[in-house]
Amino acid sequence: MNKLALLFLVAVLASAASYSLYHTYRAPDIPEHERVFQDLQWLRTEFDLDHRQWDAIAAIYEEYRPVCEALCLRVMDAQANLNRLSRNAESVTSELEDALEVYTRVKEECHRAMLEHVYAVASHMEPGQRERYLGRAIAHVTMHDPVR
Repeated sequence: MNKLALLFLVAVLASAASYSLYHTYRAPDIPEHERVFQDLQWLRTEFDLDHRQWDAIAAIYEEYRPVCEALCLRVMDAQANLNRLSRNAESVTSELEDALEVYTRVKEECHRAMLEHVYAVASHMEPGQRERYLGRAIAHVTMHDPVR
């Protein structure tokens, strides 16, 4: 029985490793703009977007992607600085307060940009689609449960 269990475990691990390697080395072959479209297929399906809506929304996502990436890097840098200062401090110093202010400001810029993006996407949806999308997207941006 132990040999069978070991064989099963090896097969599962080998399958997982093969899957991981395939996707790790296959993904770079896909052009960036096509990867954006693949990432958005859930949106197209979930909200039953027509071709006109899909084209407009895909363009909005493609335009927003570098903005989002830059803001994410700024948030991570500000958070890392705040964490470093917090770990090394014995009390709240002016330097720590400044780092907290920078972190808060950058997160606010990020949330504002995300909300602008969400509303830009929603502007290409029909009223029923827009209501459902905004409920989910705003909950994600504000990190609260969706309004039902």
